[in-house]
Amino acid sequence: LYSYLACNKPVIGSDTGEVGEVLKNLNAGLVFTPGDYESLGDCILKLLRNSKLRNEMGQRGYPVVDQTYSWNVKVKQLKEIICQSLNCQGFNSI
Repeated sequence: LYSYLACNKPVIGSDTGEVGEVLKNLNAGLVFTPGDYESLGDCILKLLRNSKLRNEMGQRGYPVVDQTYSWNVKVKQLKEIICQSLNCQGFNSI
């Protein structure tokens, strides 16, 4: 999901678990009811017919992914966890 969001394109996903929640919270795509192919088709057509909506939704995903889920962010978080667990000094300079 996050790789798709990082592409500056709106994402269409089923309204299940994290996928549905993330897309709704970020307003970075559309969700369809699982197993409802008409709902999926409606989402596709809605985005195909509305370039403004496509562009707006597409632009919302990348900043969130870059600031929250990128490898750089995850490495920093892991480094902090390791440093806290080892109670080390100077590890932050790495």
